Amino acid sequence: MRRVYVSRPLPAVCLERLRAEAEVTLLPGEAPRTEAELLRSMPGHDVAIVQLTEPVTARVLDACSPKLALVAQVAVGLDNVDLRAARRLGVAVSHTPGVLTDATADLCLALIL
Repeated sequence: MRRVYVSRPLPAVCLERLRAEAEVTLLPGEAPRTEAELLRSMPGHDVAIVQLTEPVTARVLDACSPKLALVAQVAVGLDNVDLRAARRLGVAVSHTPGVLTDATADLCLALIL
């Protein structure tokens, strides 16, 4: 069974679906994880689901190699993920582009009104 690391709580329906397919590690609390916390808790997982504020550095990726296959970013940007290290280690990286497009347009229209 695959092991999935989730850095911070996701909606309950998402966690339920993950738990039906994999062994999920979700640490308590909602504060962003530090590099030291990721170094302690991420190794040994096949997939890491992280937020924009978690520093997925070369050190973290090296510590998770060779098991880690995917870093799934729950955000638009990838500034916190060392893409060069991920490429070197063969770790796929995904994100959620366009997730804020409608909300941004709505806000702009509200500001205009």
